[in-house]
Amino acid sequence: MKMADNMNIRYIDAHCHMEYRRLKNREELINRAIDNNVEMITSGESLGGCKRALDLKTKYPKDINVTMGYHPSRVKSDWKVIEDTYKFIEKNQDSIVAVGEIGLDSGITSQADLDKQEKIFRKYLTLAKELDMPVVIHARGFEDKAYKIIREITKNDIKIVYHCFSGSNQLARELIDNGNYISISTQLCFSEYHKNLIKELLGIYDMDLFNNTLSETDSPFVSPIRGEQNESSNVRLVVNEFGKIYNLVSDEKDNCNGINNINNKLDNKNNKNNNKNNYNDNNKNISCNGMGNQIINQDNNLINIAKLIYSQTKRLFNI
Repeated sequence: MKMADNMNIRYIDAHCHMEYRRLKNREELINRAIDNNVEMITSGESLGGCKRALDLKTKYPKDINVTMGYHPSRVKSDWKVIEDTYKFIEKNQDSIVAVGEIGLDSGITSQADLDKQEKIFRKYLTLAKELDMPVVIHARGFEDKAYKIIREITKNDIKIVYHCFSGSNQLARELIDNGNYISISTQLCFSEYHKNLIKELLGIYDMDLFNNTLSETDSPFVSPIRGEQNESSNVRLVVNEFGKIYNLVSDEKDNCNGINNINNKLDNKNNKNNNKNNYNDNNKNISCNGMGNQIINQDNNLINIAKLIYSQTKRLFNI
């Protein structure tokens, strides 16, 4: 299967942090993404981050879109900062495509901080509903708890994106079946859990999975290359992994069907004396022609997956 980046495919990194204050070589990373047909959705998750994200959108209006929220790890912040961020998002609602990232994070251990975290989450969820915008969810370790709160407040009236999804198969199916989205990061390049999750979901939804699945890097974090800073151009690796897993699942289905077909032929091989010769001759033709068709089909699968993810991301965020 060809690499997706050789096919003039367009991509969207559905969640990254180009606004990250300590990001190295920001302009170089942005330009490399643009050169590789990657559009970016950068997520401001603090007051300063939201302001920097807005500056980037102004500088790169065709290539960078923005979500704004308040990261659940920032529970130690003064309530004035939380309120100021809230008001900044309200004021700049026409410049963003979603509210987020917002949510819950199990890295917080103090009960008082957990209570404050949930209060902030509920506040910003209500804002997303009032603005009638999609919401980008961070729910590390609290995936199910976050979804319970989301259903309570939004009543499934707005679209939900679980960024950097690491939840259960059951939660993924519930999100998808209710018209919401999971976003898979560059973790897919090295995490067996995520590879198996996508394989299981493909067994249920087939290609339709990518109507509700986005690709992201969460850069500069979650690098697929040990010791290196992640970057938006690596979202192509996520799409390539989707293609590899899809083709693997398709091959397994074909092998099962092939075994069934062979068994049927063996059961009936004594009907005519020449059936055996015909079967062998046909198999030779399948061997010669099948390999070329398989490669073409795999390339087409990858292209279709990339196009689906790109178009669905555009549609979801209205960009």
